[in-house]
Amino acid sequence: MMMMAAWKRLLQGGGCGASGTWKGACWATTTEAQASLFASRRSVGSTESCHRPALSFSTISQKQQDNEAWKNPDHAPDPNAHVKYLNRIFEGMSSSSGPVVDYKRTIYDLMEIKAGDSIVDIGCGTGADVLAFSERLLSSAASKKSNDGSSGGESVVVGVDISETMVQTAHKNLSKSRLGESDTAADDENALKISFCVGNAEDLSGVILSNTFDICRCDRSLQHVENPQSAVQEMVRITKPGGTIVISEPDWETLVVDSPSYAKTTRMILNHFTNTRVNGWMGRQLPRLLKNTDLSSGLVENVRVLPLVSPVQDLTFVREAYLDKARKLAVEASVVTKEEASDWMEELVGLDEAGLFFSSLTIYVARGTVRSKRKVRKEGAP
Repeated sequence: MMMMAAWKRLLQGGGCGASGTWKGACWATTTEAQASLFASRRSVGSTESCHRPALSFSTISQKQQDNEAWKNPDHAPDPNAHVKYLNRIFEGMSSSSGPVVDYKRTIYDLMEIKAGDSIVDIGCGTGADVLAFSERLLSSAASKKSNDGSSGGESVVVGVDISETMVQTAHKNLSKSRLGESDTAADDENALKISFCVGNAEDLSGVILSNTFDICRCDRSLQHVENPQSAVQEMVRITKPGGTIVISEPDWETLVVDSPSYAKTTRMILNHFTNTRVNGWMGRQLPRLLKNTDLSSGLVENVRVLPLVSPVQDLTFVREAYLDKARKLAVEASVVTKEEASDWMEELVGLDEAGLFFSSLTIYVARGTVRSKRKVRKEGAP
């Protein structure tokens, strides 16, 4: 039942922001011990080191607006629009065909979450996945206690996001998710601690200490990061030796849409959309990024990649997620005319009404283990 509740909340959009302790299902104030996870604590209102100067959106193109807004939604004309967008995406996933939802479950399985684990979610957004991780930890602890009388010790889940808006919204959502829970409070040994902070994935040195987490996970965030290698380097740094890193990213060149009458228009719109992403080919780059970390942060071994093809036959969901945006960008750049884009979409709508619409996107999931880290040589040492 816990897992079903977690998945329902996942699809509705979760919560991320602030910090606290779960004792069973009771929300309490964060303890001093939990604060030791962080090199320094940033409050929701103190995020200046994570933000770049605000841009004037009236003077830049639609492409630039879109990319800057996803690098940090706080820079968007309406930051809350991104929160609503993520919530609608989760809702759309719940109504789409199985593989779209199943990719999330596959990632959770690859993480091999067990009682007592410490987990960090880089780019946690509204924190939906943080809730799902937490439910898995509680389920694992309950199972372990039933089998051998031990809960596995204290578990920790931390969500990190560059956006103050996401963190604030997530805090509200997380608090709401506690309503209606009736589990009995557990003792300190069984506590599940959940905390959130604002931080830039490319440099978490002032936020999280090295060698902190058993599992580091990042989903669909590196595609928006200017320097993904730095972000992966940071993931390795904050993961314990022997810990697991799981990263999942789309490769936008694998986006497929069936349009029998407008094949050329389809190619032009989708290829242009890929080219306008900050990192449109991020999925295929994951193995190299994980293997290319330097010695100072530790090396990642046993890197494996799993391509997950997600067929989607719900045009409304696909339009909301990326197709309308792709069409608008192509028209703005004169890749296709407004009439061509309109005719193309009209055909897709007709296919959808006849139950014949088909689209798919491949998401690549890379998993690796952080090898025992070598000591960094002292300055001046040979």
